[in-house]
Amino acid sequence: MANSFKFNKLRKEDIGLRKYIHIFLGEVGIGYFVKYELILLMCSWVPGVVGYYLRSKFYPFLLGSVGKGVVFGRNVTFRHPKKIDIRDGTIIDDGCVLDAKGGQDSGISIGENCYIGRNVIVYCKDGKIDVGSESNIGHNCILFSSNLLKIEEKVLIAAYSYIMSGGRYDFPVDKEFVYQDTY
Repeated sequence: MANSFKFNKLRKEDIGLRKYIHIFLGEVGIGYFVKYELILLMCSWVPGVVGYYLRSKFYPFLLGSVGKGVVFGRNVTFRHPKKIDIRDGTIIDDGCVLDAKGGQDSGISIGENCYIGRNVIVYCKDGKIDVGSESNIGHNCILFSSNLLKIEEKVLIAAYSYIMSGGRYDFPVDKEFVYQDTY
């Protein structure tokens, strides 16, 4: 019964808490909110093999789906974690942000055996991001989508890259990309 409690019943002075929950978790009940906070408090900062073990056991309770053998580094931030799917054998390095924010059901999907480098930010704003299997995203990259961003399988993205999708673009295939105009 506690899980069905919604935060619209909070007092006026609790408006900051309501905003925090909406930004980080979306529309969830108090049970999920407490679980999220306790798991992050208990696991996110723990170094070494003990931290990897704790995160591998507890983070799947927060996310949409997590495959086997997924490794989470320290201090990974999840926003709207129920809309994040990570497949087998993927490594999410320290300090990453996976932000699937938005009102739609779309979010972030990371394929098998991917590597998401240290401090990478993957975020949506009412968009969807698909990272294909065996892709490698170098450290300090930013992937953003307000529509659809699809990284194919076995793609290597160099460190410090910024890749985004937003509007709709129509590029002719008879010209090299560097010479194409946007409309």
